[in-house]
Amino acid sequence: MTFIRSLAFAFAVLAAGAVGAAEQAAPAGRVMMVLDASGSMWGQIDGVNKIVIARTVVRDLLKDWDPDVELGLMAYGHRRKGDCRDIELLHTPSREAPGRIAATVDKLNPKGKTPLSESVRQAAEALRYTEEPASIVLVTDGRETCNVDPCALAAELERAGVDLTVHVVGFDIREKDRAGIACMAENTGGVYRDAADAASLKQALGEVVEKAAAAKRDRLVALMVEGADPWNNVDLFWQVFAADDAGQPTGAALMKTTTASPWLELPPGRYVVEAKVSAASARAPIEIVEGESRSHAIVMNAATVDADYVIASGQAPGKEDVRWLAHRGLDDGTVSPPLDSTTDETVRFHFNAGKARVALEQDYLSAHEDLTLAAGEERKVTVNMRVGELILEPRLTADGAVLGEDVTWVLYPGDEAAGRPLKTIVWGGPRPFRAPAGMHAVGFRVGQTLQGVKPLEFVEGESTSLPFVLDAGYAAFTFTGEASPSSSLIGFRKHAADGSKVPLATMDVSGARRPLPFAAGDYSIAATGAKGRVEVPFTVTAGGTTEVTVAYPE
Repeated sequence: MTFIRSLAFAFAVLAAGAVGAAEQAAPAGRVMMVLDASGSMWGQIDGVNKIVIARTVVRDLLKDWDPDVELGLMAYGHRRKGDCRDIELLHTPSREAPGRIAATVDKLNPKGKTPLSESVRQAAEALRYTEEPASIVLVTDGRETCNVDPCALAAELERAGVDLTVHVVGFDIREKDRAGIACMAENTGGVYRDAADAASLKQALGEVVEKAAAAKRDRLVALMVEGADPWNNVDLFWQVFAADDAGQPTGAALMKTTTASPWLELPPGRYVVEAKVSAASARAPIEIVEGESRSHAIVMNAATVDADYVIASGQAPGKEDVRWLAHRGLDDGTVSPPLDSTTDETVRFHFNAGKARVALEQDYLSAHEDLTLAAGEERKVTVNMRVGELILEPRLTADGAVLGEDVTWVLYPGDEAAGRPLKTIVWGGPRPFRAPAGMHAVGFRVGQTLQGVKPLEFVEGESTSLPFVLDAGYAAFTFTGEASPSSSLIGFRKHAADGSKVPLATMDVSGARRPLPFAAGDYSIAATGAKGRVEVPFTVTAGGTTEVTVAYPE
């Protein structure tokens, strides 16, 4: 999927055209502090309880808090013993909260367990981490004690979030517990710092808070349509280029990212942004201005298509493996190369408003649905493959047994054996074939001497067992006399109604040591002996076996 997206990106953006970027003031920084108030915080360092040290450090930190940065507070383990649900949001992030947080921390009374993973999850949710950037500062003096994997939880939040960062301060952490909490920072792009006493806690907490509250300037936001909420629940791919004097992208991409709403760490200047999700894309010029903070909204003017398929009308949605393709419709009536593809069972594509095609492939079968989509539309599409099935039973005669030896089957796209075959397969016994409803030529070959083609009708939604009568028999050959020491080849010719002899097959004489199949009719076999050439006529009847003696000249 990723390969096709990357390959088709340039085509998609050019075809979509340029879209203006709406610029807004970027939101203020928002930080959630998660504070450990579990029972272990009554432990002492240099004769002072760790909770007392934490209260003092937090109080000092808040004296110089940046009023433009919103701060919130969450704590765990401060109300009940042995309860992994003892997590409380004490202050939602706001500019006013810092003035009240110090007093709240002073009242925390450590009691319980350490559900730090669930606390971080709830802090992320309080920051609406799937919609907006989120910064969390976790201060803990111990490992997770509520049977949750902090590393896996952090990785999960990172995948789901817009721009989630967890910074961690390990306060008096044991060496064996360090990796289990440091990974939360590592998995989200944050920093981990150790603190062993009051001074190092103040330094570590000050450092991570500074990083969490650092002003991130311009950022990109994709909108499905003008006025919509940020489009953060899709797999966006962004590229940012320097803009030339004409406002066109120039040079290699300065930035590539799949973050839903990425921050721009670029110097002031003019740029061109390209955004792509599935088969939808947009391009817009932006400007980063020194000293300003902007949110650049790229309007995709897109639609969403959920797709499934049926083999034929009236049947339940198919569950077999298929490959789905998304194309943009072009003005000349054709379609673009595939801009997105998937083999997932659940299929969702995004397109720019306008003409689109949803197509699927299953082995040699294919089908598609052409659409005209409006911006913001959500469409459900069922692609009907309109397929019928014939189970071909090869028989020498209509009332004969099913042939057991391998048959090479060839299925053609129309009722004549012309063009590139849809499918060629070697199969012994009954063979099921699917094909689009209508007439199709089915060719067959058994060995080198029996071949032909028949037109057959495939009816949509029907599966029918069909005796495939070859109207053929066998010839068994016996060779007498002295064969040629220099040539062991034999040749077969079919006798036509006008008396001519049409070459049929040439093989080594060893290939005729067993009976060979032929369509009912007249033939001759030619062979070369030590003393000359011999040609013997023979007739094959449907369902029978003809004994043929080839006597080399004496």
